[in-house]
Amino acid sequence: MKNLLKFLIKYHFGFLFLLLELIAMILIVNFNDYHRVSFLNSSNFISGSIFSMVDGVKEYSYLSKENKRLVAENARLKELVLYYNSEDASVVVDTTVTTMDSLLQYQLYNAKVVKNDIFTDYNYITINKGTSDGVSVDQGIINDQGVVGVVSAVSSHYSVAISLLNKHFKLSSKIEKNNYYGSLSWNGESYQYAKLNEIPFHVSVAVGDTIVTSGYSSIFPEGIPVGVISSFEKEGGSNFYDINVKLLTDFKNINYVNIVDYSLKEERVALEEEQR
Repeated sequence: MKNLLKFLIKYHFGFLFLLLELIAMILIVNFNDYHRVSFLNSSNFISGSIFSMVDGVKEYSYLSKENKRLVAENARLKELVLYYNSEDASVVVDTTVTTMDSLLQYQLYNAKVVKNDIFTDYNYITINKGTSDGVSVDQGIINDQGVVGVVSAVSSHYSVAISLLNKHFKLSSKIEKNNYYGSLSWNGESYQYAKLNEIPFHVSVAVGDTIVTSGYSSIFPEGIPVGVISSFEKEGGSNFYDINVKLLTDFKNINYVNIVDYSLKEERVALEEEQR
């Protein structure tokens, strides 16, 4: 307390000067229209800037939660698209949420990519969902752009998927406009392109044709985008086109994906195995 009093006594002229300056400013602002308007404009600018900064911090803190909500909502919309593209959509039903969920053959689960390879001949993707989240081997992986890969290994909280950019990966695909199907594979050259094989010469093919999943496997439903034909030519000594496909998925920029869960997969696979 004694030190505080000494400090005030020592600098009392300075404090008195500041006090008089403050009183003078108050009088000028209160009794002078021009200065009052200038002061209010300045104070509004400062307070507005502060409020904007605070709001920005709040918005950033909620960004992650909002992003997760939008990803989940997007997955739900994809499920409905897959449903309406299926044969079950022709059945007239009570379209409550419970009834619709019971009819959906394909359900999508959200996941975040934590590791992604594109520079080897045999690339893989790691996601942050595993068996505890319902993920299992041979489930398809897609994103907003198209096909990404297929789950090849699973632990409790993580999964590894063989990427479409893997020479071992074969994807049953078709030309959307005429339903002629073939096998799409990656040749290891560019992360943006793949080859569509086994399309015979008599099939109508054009640059810009959309390539989608055929639905002939138990992994991906029919109609998932894959890419567009960028070029084609007739192979010498062969009855099939050499078709280059520009992939729709940007494999250099994959953050969130959807895991495709086909509810009738076991029944279908078991029946097909009986006939082999």
